[in-house]
Amino acid sequence: MHKILEQIQKSEEAISSLTKEATKIASFIKSSMLKMGVLKLMQGKYELKEMIVGKNSDISLYLNTKGSNNKIISVSLSTGKISGVRATEFFCGNMDKAYKVANIEDLHTFIYDMQSMLSELAGYELSATAIGKLNEVTESVKELKQAA
Repeated sequence: MHKILEQIQKSEEAISSLTKEATKIASFIKSSMLKMGVLKLMQGKYELKEMIVGKNSDISLYLNTKGSNNKIISVSLSTGKISGVRATEFFCGNMDKAYKVANIEDLHTFIYDMQSMLSELAGYELSATAIGKLNEVTESVKELKQAA
């Protein structure tokens, strides 16, 4: 019995460590998305959401997944917590700003998807059309400045 209890404690510690590392990576991905102006990844499976209560605001990375009733729910990957029942928490105690805490399956999904998410972020760049348009506007501004 003692060995089983020790193994449970080791598992809890491993999951706690995994949760912390996943939260750090979620924070990096969120930061990159914000810097690049990207709202969603993997066709909307992951997205940034902002909550504002008074002077407090928070932007977090969410995983859109199916809940127990097969309806799509969003779970936060930025809490540093894990919940077997996807516990509901309230941003700044505001009941209108509730969010779900990820469970272990959500964490596994996120870990599995990390490579694809990072590759998608790395692939964002201005298209040739956008660059052409930007150059056009830049030239127009230069011409206007010279004419003035």
